[in-house]
Amino acid sequence: MTTQTVRPSSLEKLRAMRNDPPREARVNQPDSQLEGLQLNLTALEDRLEAAITMGRIGEGLREARKRRKLSTRALADRLNISQTRVVNVERASETLELQTIARFAAQLGYRLAVQLIPEDANDPAMLIQLPTSRQAS
Repeated sequence: MTTQTVRPSSLEKLRAMRNDPPREARVNQPDSQLEGLQLNLTALEDRLEAAITMGRIGEGLREARKRRKLSTRALADRLNISQTRVVNVERASETLELQTIARFAAQLGYRLAVQLIPEDANDPAMLIQLPTSRQAS
């Protein structure tokens, strides 16, 4: 009599590691679990929106740097930071504070302004200009 070893699939291994019930058992999840899932989706949407925003800011800073004909090294020297950090900011590899964006903008010869655009077309837009950073010089 020979013994045959049956190896579980990768999915079965993952479920066993997480103590996750098979798919059939998850179909009738309690509402509380579904609500938690909804919250996770909302958080994921917020993170995605933030990443898109940081991407646009990074692209804008890269464009401003190129207009000034500065290398990432030259901008890094002006800001007293590493060239890697400049590249990471332009690639949106990190979330930035407004002060950091203002410092970059100042070194590139720009001022940072935030425009509040109302959803109601009858309300006026508001433009908020941030002061030039003292560390920018």
